Amino acid sequence: ARTKQKISVDTSINLQLSAQRGCRRYNSSIRGEARIKISSSRLEQVKHKSRSLLETKLGSLNQASILELTEAIASWHSEAMSNPDKHQYDTAEALINRLIDEQMHGVTNCDEIDEESSIVISTELINRVLDTWRIVSNDQTPSKPQRRRLNSLVDEESFVHRGPRMLQRIKQAEEQLNKSESKHTIQFPDDKSYNMLLDGYAKYGLTHEAMALFEEMQEIVRDGRNSQCRPGVISY
Repeated sequence: ARTKQKISVDTSINLQLSAQRGCRRYNSSIRGEARIKISSSRLEQVKHKSRSLLETKLGSLNQASILELTEAIASWHSEAMSNPDKHQYDTAEALINRLIDEQMHGVTNCDEIDEESSIVISTELINRVLDTWRIVSNDQTPSKPQRRRLNSLVDEESFVHRGPRMLQRIKQAEEQLNKSESKHTIQFPDDKSYNMLLDGYAKYGLTHEAMALFEEMQEIVRDGRNSQCRPGVISY
C-alpha cells in the first residue's frame, strides 16, 4: 500500500498577475521575484536537480521530489525574467510534462490513491510555465519588416506555437483525469493563462492564431467550463 502523503504542487507559489497592468507588466507582478537574477552557483544546482527529476522513473515521485520540481519551475521562470533564453522554457515545459506524466501513469495503472496522496497541478504553476514561454518568446520577437512575413512563414514547429501547444496538452490531461474520476487534479487554466498566449502571438503579429485563442476563451465561458476564462480588458 502506498504511504499517505499530501502532495500539492502549488506550495510556495504565489502568482499575482494583475489584470489591470497588462501583459507587459506580468513579470513585475510576481511577488518578490521580479528581475531577481539567480546566482551562477544556484543556477548550476537547478540544472542538476532538473536533470535528476527528468530522469526519474514514472510512479517514483514523492512529496519531496514534487516540491523540488515545483521549485525548479519557479527558478527557471525567475531566471527567464532576468536573462531570457530558450533553454529555460525547454526545461520548465519538460518538468511540468513530467508531472502530468506521473498523473497519467497513476490513471493507466489504476493506482489506488486517496485525497491525501493525490497530485494537484495548480493554475498558478501552469501560469509560471506559460509566462516563461511568453518572456522567452517576446525576447525573440522579430523586427517589423520580418513580422509582416510571419503570418505565412511561421510553421507549427516554431517556438512561438509551443506555449499554446502546452496549454492544449494541459487541457487534454485535465479532461482525461476528470473522465477517469482520478483523485489527481489539474486546475483549469484561467484568463491570465490565455492572456499570456495572446501576448506572445500579438508580438509576432499572428492575428489569426490570437483570435482563435480569444474565441476559445469565450466558448469556455459560454459552455460553463470555467468562468475564470472570461476575457477582460487585457484580452481585448
